[in-house]
Amino acid sequence: LKNTQHQLCEQLHRKGVESNLLTYVEDDCPICCEKIDNGFGTTTPCKHTFHSDCYTKFICSQIKQKSYGRIECPMCRSNLYDI
Repeated sequence: LKNTQHQLCEQLHRKGVESNLLTYVEDDCPICCEKIDNGFGTTTPCKHTFHSDCYTKFICSQIKQKSYGRIECPMCRSNLYDI
């Protein structure tokens, strides 16, 4: 199960990078409350932007906590991924 979770985390991270979710912003990351370094972060389909590392860690922690269901945006709880 851990290997499957790791593969899913990697797949979701690649999906985000490949779909050009990296955007320029001048804002703070709502997960860690730090300024988004050099202005680049990952933006969700619901238009919330996070540090790419914070976003990936959040998604992976949600995958590890759930065996099925949906992964929600940490800001607005919109559905990001079905697992």
